[in-house]
Amino acid sequence: MRIMLTTLLALPLTVSTAASFLKTPLAPDDEPPAPRLNKRIDYLAWVNREYGGGIRNNAAAKYRSAFAAFVDPGERVGEELGLYRSDDNGPATLSAWIRANKRCLRLFEEATQIEECYFPRQKKESETLVEVLLPHSTHFGNMGIVLRARAEQRFDAGDSAGGVDDICVMLRAARHLHAQPSMIEFWAAATMSMRAYLAVRDFVVSVRDPRDCQTIIDRLRPVDRAPVAPAKRLVIEKAGLFEFLQRNEEHPDNGQPFATQRELDIAVAEVQLIYARYERLFLEPYLKARQQNEEIQHEFEQIKDNIDPSREGEMGRTMVRLLASISASSHWRAAVAFRRLVADRNATYLILAIHAYKGKHGSWPTRLAEATTGELAQFRNDPFSNSDLVYRLDHDEPVLYSVGYNGKDDGGQRAEKSWAETGDRVYWPPNKSKP
Repeated sequence: MRIMLTTLLALPLTVSTAASFLKTPLAPDDEPPAPRLNKRIDYLAWVNREYGGGIRNNAAAKYRSAFAAFVDPGERVGEELGLYRSDDNGPATLSAWIRANKRCLRLFEEATQIEECYFPRQKKESETLVEVLLPHSTHFGNMGIVLRARAEQRFDAGDSAGGVDDICVMLRAARHLHAQPSMIEFWAAATMSMRAYLAVRDFVVSVRDPRDCQTIIDRLRPVDRAPVAPAKRLVIEKAGLFEFLQRNEEHPDNGQPFATQRELDIAVAEVQLIYARYERLFLEPYLKARQQNEEIQHEFEQIKDNIDPSREGEMGRTMVRLLASISASSHWRAAVAFRRLVADRNATYLILAIHAYKGKHGSWPTRLAEATTGELAQFRNDPFSNSDLVYRLDHDEPVLYSVGYNGKDDGGQRAEKSWAETGDRVYWPPNKSKP
């Protein structure tokens, strides 16, 4: 059986998303309705009803004004930031670029102060799901770069309050993105948050008074929210698959995939089964999830060998597996990225806490528990080991790390690359060889 996989890349589902800071983005019963052959379901309308209703004061309009005012860094500043830009007519220096974006930054900060955020999208015939969601996610990425650059300049100039202001803006923007129900926006939210946490850790390296670290904790806690596993955001992908199945397009060699509603129901059940497994990749302990991912990948590699033409609904079931297999690896990368986000966040607060402890007591804590009482205790967890982040004193200096992507304690040996399979993700001491 030949399946035209290029059809998947042109799914006409356009996603409009919305959620309040105060609501869980997706409740367990937020499932798209099952497709019907005799009555087509408008999945775009369903998504709009679920996530776009009841928005009165929408931050999206203010965000769009900020994006429109954004000044690209150009080639010279882009090179300083490690970004590729072909336009050499941009600002001459990093400081000039930040000044050029003064209005943009003001509008962006105002947008982050608004509680609700909803990015309406109007369907265009040729647009795919990625084309619909990617533009504003890219804009958020640009804003994260300029905000981190300004925060670092403020920290270097001794303006720690101004630097923390910029970090709070980044975290509030990430909260808007985390509240959206698509995986693309999860990636944008995770990137924004990790940039904010990295800016904090870079500041601690040169902090003049360790007691300032407690002040930073007090400033960040009201605006920072623990990230929620994005497993339920897969509902948008399921809606896209349901819309695709509902079209029941005829293939020159195989005819229509579904002759009866029963056959379509079998395919829908296969979608539910596969995506329930994807959800567990985000929720299970890391090593167990890693094993489950390997099993999923192996099964997808064997799809063509396991086709049983005599089984009812096998054509639709196989089509679903082939379509789902395209994004299988991206779901695992997202599951790993979510755990990295949690580790980065936890380590950032722990670094602040141990420095604040030293500022108060004159020495480093011997155990994390000494510096993380009360609500700070939640930040000890390492999502890659389901235990505490590793902390010890080495020659009277603190060492803090996550066991990283292999789930094993390598003794604090720093991973050679950010996403390296071996080695630990060392947060303290900072990497002196890092440019």
